Amino acid sequence: MATDPEIALAQVLNNMRPRTLNVGYYHETLKNEHRYFVNNVGLGFDAQIVDDTNRSKQKGRLGRWSYLSNMLTAYSQQEGFPLTVHVNRKRDYYRHAFLCTVSNIPYFGGGVKILPQANLHDDQLELIVVEEPHWWTIVWLFLLLLLGGRHLNSRFVHHYRNADLHLGVNSVEIGQMDGQIIGNRNYDLYFSTHPYPFWIDTSIHDHH
Repeated sequence: MATDPEIALAQVLNNMRPRTLNVGYYHETLKNEHRYFVNNVGLGFDAQIVDDTNRSKQKGRLGRWSYLSNMLTAYSQQEGFPLTVHVNRKRDYYRHAFLCTVSNIPYFGGGVKILPQANLHDDQLELIVVEEPHWWTIVWLFLLLLLGGRHLNSRFVHHYRNADLHLGVNSVEIGQMDGQIIGNRNYDLYFSTHPYPFWIDTSIHDHH
């Protein structure tokens, strides 16, 4: 929404109908928890970064290099964990998952485009799983991120795209949803998307 009153009024008047976007949804069966999310849900490494950031003086939006600093700090705290991924009839098991993020948008913390195909306008969710790497691999993957999605080709990175995802974590791990910590616990998560109406200035949106 614009700060200029006349432009803001024009934007309001242009909003004659809502535009439907897909928001993420999960059901966590162990606690019978139902939640909606706009950005992403992460277990492990990215949740540890969120927790460290919330506890530090560096709250707020992080730049890419500040985010790299927090990544290296979180690396020393996060250990690999057992993760099961169910997609359709396929079941993958990772003995030492390190990062597990389900996203509805392309961007990760620090404004990094971690999942380039993620899109609010379709019903597909993106999942990225990174197996426990050495510290230099973390730095290398971060540099590949900056080069525009080449990290998805790494042998340490596993990428899924589907309308429904099921994740199981049989160990106590930290989790985050849209930048808020959702607990330290085991997880049994079923993900999908739900359409939701948003009032967006269509005159601006249609020019992009």
